[in-house]
This record gives sequence, C-alpha cells and structure tokens, in this order.
Amino acid sequence: MKKLLYSFAVVLFAGSGVMAQQFSCATDHYHQQLVEKDPSLVKDLKQLIANGYVEKADEDDSTVFVIPVVFHIIHQYGVENIPDANIFDAMTVLNRDYSKMNADTNTVVSVYDTLIANAKIQFKLAAYDPWGNCTNGIDRIYSHETYIGDNFVKMNQWDRSRYLNVWIVNSMESGTAGYALYPTDVNGLGYWLDGIVLRYNYIGRLSPGSEFNSRALTHEVGHWLALPHVWGSNNNPGIACGDDGINDTPRTKGHTDCTDPISIVCDVNNLAAATYDFRNVTTTSGAIDTTAPPTQVIINTKRIEFSNFEAIGVSTNSTADSVFSFTGWGTGAADGETDFANLTGTINTGKYYEFTVTPQFLQGLTLSEITFDAGRNDEGARTFVVRSSVNNFSSNLTATTTPPTHPELAVQAGNVFFIKNDADNSFSGAKITLSGANYTEFHDPITFRIYAYNAESTAGTFEIDNVNLVGTYGTIENVQNYLEYSYCSMMFTPGQKKVMRHALQGTDGQRKNLITAATHEATGIDLTTPPVCIPTVDITSDRKFVCVGQAVAFQDKSYNGPVTFREWTFQDGTPATSTAANPSVSFNSFGRKAVTLTVGNASGQVTKTFTHYIDVQEDWAAYTGPKSFDLEPANQYQELRYVNDGDNFSKFEPAGTGFNSSRSVKLTTYKDISNALPGTQESRYYNNLGGQVDAIITPTFDLRHTSGVTFSFDYSYATNAVQTADMTENIKVYYSRGCSETWVPLGTTTQHTISGAALASAGFAGSINFTPASASDWKSFSRPFNATSADNKTRFKIEFTASDYSNNLFIDNIMIGGTLGLADDFTSEHELVISPNPIVSGNALNIQYVAGNEPITFTLRNLQGEAITSEVRNEVNQPVSFGFEISENIAAAYYFLEVKSASSTTVRKIAVIK
Repeated sequence: MKKLLYSFAVVLFAGSGVMAQQFSCATDHYHQQLVEKDPSLVKDLKQLIANGYVEKADEDDSTVFVIPVVFHIIHQYGVENIPDANIFDAMTVLNRDYSKMNADTNTVVSVYDTLIANAKIQFKLAAYDPWGNCTNGIDRIYSHETYIGDNFVKMNQWDRSRYLNVWIVNSMESGTAGYALYPTDVNGLGYWLDGIVLRYNYIGRLSPGSEFNSRALTHEVGHWLALPHVWGSNNNPGIACGDDGINDTPRTKGHTDCTDPISIVCDVNNLAAATYDFRNVTTTSGAIDTTAPPTQVIINTKRIEFSNFEAIGVSTNSTADSVFSFTGWGTGAADGETDFANLTGTINTGKYYEFTVTPQFLQGLTLSEITFDAGRNDEGARTFVVRSSVNNFSSNLTATTTPPTHPELAVQAGNVFFIKNDADNSFSGAKITLSGANYTEFHDPITFRIYAYNAESTAGTFEIDNVNLVGTYGTIENVQNYLEYSYCSMMFTPGQKKVMRHALQGTDGQRKNLITAATHEATGIDLTTPPVCIPTVDITSDRKFVCVGQAVAFQDKSYNGPVTFREWTFQDGTPATSTAANPSVSFNSFGRKAVTLTVGNASGQVTKTFTHYIDVQEDWAAYTGPKSFDLEPANQYQELRYVNDGDNFSKFEPAGTGFNSSRSVKLTTYKDISNALPGTQESRYYNNLGGQVDAIITPTFDLRHTSGVTFSFDYSYATNAVQTADMTENIKVYYSRGCSETWVPLGTTTQHTISGAALASAGFAGSINFTPASASDWKSFSRPFNATSADNKTRFKIEFTASDYSNNLFIDNIMIGGTLGLADDFTSEHELVISPNPIVSGNALNIQYVAGNEPITFTLRNLQGEAITSEVRNEVNQPVSFGFEISENIAAAYYFLEVKSASSTTVRKIAVIK
C-alpha cells in the first residue's frame, strides 16, 4: 500500500514575486526515509558538499558540462499528458537558468548581485534511447501511477549513468510540486530511485505550466546535483534557522514569499558596544579621530565596519583631549543670546563632523537611534542638526532630547537642536531617531554628518563625545536563491556552482558518466542535427461505449516524432476514413469496432490497429427484465465487457471455480516476485499495483416494466494486508442509463462500496496465489435499483480499485433481479390485437394495430430477456395487419413480445406450443 507518510507546509518555486497557491518539494521527505534506514547518508551528503566547496587554485570552471535528459510522461490521457512543446520550453528555462541567461538577474538585490553564478551546465534531450532507437527525448507511459507520484512512479528508467530521468505526473501527495534525491542517496541498489519527479503544471511556461511554476525543474535539478535547500536538509522553511553547508549561502530561516528580498532573521545581534569615546584625540591629533572605532569591539564576528570620525571645514585640531571639539563654525548668535528666535545663522554645509557605517559583505544593519553628548564654550555654536547620505544630506533627522525637558537642550522646529544656556558646558541627551526602510536591514554604507552653526564667534567650539549607535545587525539571507521557496528564485551562488560541478565529476550516483564523450555519442546529444523519429502510434477517444449513430471524438496522441502524414480507418464508421488530427466519427451498426491509424513523416510511417476499440450498442436493450449471469455457459463470459486499467498488472479471465459451481470471472492480481532481481521493475510489482482500476460492465437492460429490481453478485477475495486497517482496496458498484459514459453510484458511499473486512471474504491470503476453496470464501452483494421510464438501456458496473496488498478477486452470479410486468403504456388509440395466443411454433402471430406517425419495433424475447427475433414496421398513420413468424425451431415455452415505438412500449406474454 502506498502509505501517506508526509504532510507539511507547501510552497511554490517561481521566478516572480507574485503570490500564488503554495506547493512544496518532497526531496527532504524521501531523503529522510532513506536516512532512517542508513544514517550514514547524512555524513555522505555533507562530505560531498564540503569536498565540492574546497577552493582549488587550479580548478577550471570554463568547461560547459552537458547532460542528456529524458522525460517520462506518466499519464492516463488527462491534462498530465502535456504536449512536446511544454517539454521543449522547460528545457529552454532550465538551460537559461544554469547559464545565467535569465533576464531577471538585474533584479537581484545589490548585496548578492556580485554572487550570481553561471553554473555552465547544459541539458539536451536524448536523440537515442538505451537500445539505440530514435527518440525525441520524451517517453509516454500509460499508468494509474500518475495519480500517486511517489518513488514507484519511476517506471521505465533509462540507464541513469547516461540519462537524467524526469518523470511527469498528474498529482502528488500533499500538493507536492516535485522532488529529486541527492547523488549520495542513490548509490548501489538505490539506482532505481535516481531522477526527478514533477507535477505536469510545473513544466515550462506554456499552459498548463506558468511563469510562476517554471523554475521547479531548476530547483529539483539543484537537488539532483547535491544542493540542499538553503536552510538545510529539511522541508520546514520559516521554522528554524539552518544552513546548507555552503559558505556563500548564509544561515537562513527560509522564505515562502518574496515580500522582503533583503531579510535578516538569523544571527541577529545588538550593537551594544557601538560607542565612539574619542579617547585618543589630542590637541595635535588632527581632524581625524585616531581612536579605534567600535568595530574593534565586534571585529571577531566580522559584522559591521565603522569609520573614524572626521572634522570637515573647521579647525585642524581639537581644542581638548579625549573629545571632538573644533572651532571655525559659522556664526549667527549675538554674545550671550539665549532666544532661538533671534539667531540669524544658517547651516554651512561645508562644516560638519562625519562618520560612516558600513555593513560587511552579506551583512545587514538596522539602526533605530543615535545618541551623543554635546557641548560648547561660551562663544560656541548654539545650534546643530544631524543628516545622512540616505537623501544626500538634504534634510534633518528626527531629533529629541533625553529627558524631554532637558535643562540644557531643546529641539526646535525642523529638528534643530538648540543649546539654551550661554555657558561653557557639556551635557548628554541629544538623540536622533531613525526609522523607515532606509535604516532597516540596509547593506550599503550610510554616512552621518553633524552640522553646527550659529556660533557667537568663529573661535567658539562645538564638541561631541560618546556617540552611541542603537540597533541590530545580522546576515542577509539569500532569498532569491533557486534552492529557496521565495517565489523570486533567480540565482545560484559561486559556492553552489562549485558543489554542483563537483557532483557532476564524482562517482556518487554515477554522475560523472553523464558528461563523457562516450555518453554523448551513445545518447546522440553530440549530433549537430538530431534525427527526426518515426512517430509511435497512440490514440484516445472521449468514449468507448456508444449507441449507433452517436458521435465519438477521437484524438491522435502519437508521439516521439512529428506527424506530417495521417490516415484513420474506422470500421463501419462515418466517415470511414479521415486525415484530421481529431476526427468526430459515428458508427452505423452495433458491435465492437476496430480503429486503425497510420502516421508518418519524412523518416517513414507506421500503422496500428486497435481491435474492439469502440463498443457500439444496439438500438434496443440486449435484455428485457431480469437476467442472471451464472457464467456456467462459456459464452456468458464474452457477453460481459471488461475494462482493464491498461498497465498490464492485472486482467480479467475465466476461472475454473465459482460459488458452488465450476465457473466465474477472475481478476488476476497475484504475481510471484520471489525470484525477481532487487531493484528491477518486476520486484516493484506490488508497489505499482495500488490505485489500479479494473471493471466488469454488464450488457444493457430494459427495466422499464420490471418491478422490484435488484443488482447482485457473489464475490470472493483475500487480501495480502495483515491488518484490515491497511486495506485501501475496494469494490464500487455503479449504473449508467442510455449511451451515457456517466456512471452513478448505486446507493450511498457505504451502500455501493465494499471495503475492509466486508471485502476480504476469505481473509488474509498470505501472499499466495489465492483461489477460493469453499463456499465459506464467498460473500454476496445486493442492492435495490429504482427503475424508471428512463431505464430503456441501463448497464451496471462492478469496479475494483487495487492496493499494494491486493490479491485475486473472483466474481460470480451477476444478476439483475425483479419481476417483469405486463404494463401497457401503448396507448389505446393503436387498438393493438395479437392472436392466436397460445400459438403453435412454425405459425405466424396475426398482429393488427393502427399506426401513428412513428415506426414500431416488434421483438420476441425469452424469459431471460434475450432477443429471439425482431421486425420493424415502418407504416405510419394507417391501419396495419401483418404476420409475425414464430420459428418451428423455437422451444415450447412462455415468451414476451415487446412492442415499442419511440414514445411508448408494451409487452405481451406469448405462449408457444408444439
């Protein structure tokens, strides 16, 4: 049974910042499953990454490595059976991304825009398959596994030492978009796990793909080449900080959107010691502070660099030691002036103190405030402001004082600090508040300037001391990385490039074999012009069961080469032939019809006939009223229709045992795989069995005049599941009216479904080839059916869905029960008279009636509903009298004469005697 083992938050891999439905990658889920069996795989992967990241002076990364690729499209003719064009577009996206040709690299944030690597890895669709046959690199496989999408979908794997195998499926558990296993995960007998699985709408940019989803393949190839998610080998982005072991992809928490491409979540520190104290300043030390800036305090963590303070446009030396105190400021205050309104000076933008804050490479800084001590002598500057390079020093930063009612300092309009007292003093309490995006998680340098003015004299001083920066710093995460979930993936780093190229030159997963000249020759990717392959014929239609004259829509699903020539042939069809890709055809007579298609191109053509492809029903029901299929007559097996999944894992066949009888129908699912070689497709038979759907369909029944209708059958089944709770296999029963392909459940879910212990009539099979041994191995299913006037042609279906624990299923005694009435809804105006009754075989019934405006069909049926003979009378609007011949070979018994027009029907009981 395919166990549902994982559930996690899901995200989309995309090349855009627009949000969409979220999906996820299951690489870490499957990797962890393998780690649980072999913990050394964790060490192996870390070692592979570490070895790949070692700096090598002589490493040559100029060679472009080329990898042959094959896409296996696992489908059941649904939306997952994507066109070749989608594959070609996916290859374009893949090659673009691994060659740094994607135009969106110009939107990579500046801290990482110098770290965008050209991996110099290219991918080409194979031109030859493993057996030397022509291929366009796209393999199409019909299988129910398309709806499961786990490891066991990896069917028909081409030699992984020569091809990168990619499997395309309809759906995967928990909305997963795809996954790939690391090279170290697939050594030895794990070879069959190698490759990538992706959902169909994550391939290329053409519908059903999209620009959003198109980089999922880029992401998964990264895993296939040993790259973990940037937050580490888990599928928990946004939960905890982690690392992928590659130096230039820093620790990250992982992101499921791109709202903040400059994100600092991990390794956040406070600027607790970022204070300038000017301790080395002297009256002869010049205009630049010689004190080591606070970067010395945190230099070991290599986070933020602070420049030395510099005095610009003022005196050449400080007037005091251990403080920045310079003269030469612009004037504008009268001697002893204490009223701000009387100041006349303005900022001289050429006179200021300056320092710069620079986050180191890949680091970001958030500043919330700057505080400092200030002062003046009795002739010094009375006002000062602080500005920054964020807006080219054009406006004053937000100023406050601590405390708000400061005895020495006030803040005036325009965020101007005013020193209120005319005295020679210094004081603390000047505070600049910083906010907004420019001061949040920034990674480019910011320069701050303190401008002083309105001095009483150019000999007056303005001093600052103990400048303190408040904020946090940390590593800027690589949100736009292809191994992220951010919706804006657009780059690999040089370190990731090294790891991938190292993996391609290593023995793990036989990756190095892929890039050799011998492999390129064997797969044909070295050809300047790949060969044009003869197509492989394949068809589908919108229905398989139809009535005479009902249109069927066919589709040419041929693949592996362009179709430039096409011819259909339809047995008893209208039209009988067609050259259209998707013809609409009706059939002129009932029976099972063959369809033939010939396709070709300049390389040649091929023809395939699909026998019994369309089942055309009669204009009348095969049976009227009750009918039992006990399967004892050999021909009854052929009367039933069998719908096999098409995967060849199981099939219906006649069985030599039944419920207290010698015949039944057997769905063979058991297979002896005890001698299968490990890792082969045969050894995985049961892992591919789950989800397969097979069915038995009855002939049509006219049940309009049958009361108390029931549908029943006997079944015998044994499961290989040790516990009933592990059983997911089931039988479901449906019906369909007319020529519809719509199947309606026969009752509620619990009424029309047989599952669990109720299904396992014979209990646990013990992995043997189960055959019922006694009547006690059988159970019966029976459900009433509410027949209406619409049931002139009604079919029933017994549908079995297998699990990985399935064994053989036996079906016997399929019965439509009830009582056939003699209801007469053939209106009195027809004045129908039938005589004689009883009638001697070999004579003719004398039938008289008044015809209306519709032809009338007369059908003689036996008690089992089987048609004995039938005659259509086309007279209209006139009295009719004719003889209805009763063959002398007919047995003496009761029969039913069905009289039916398009609008009404009656049934008369006829006794035939010898």
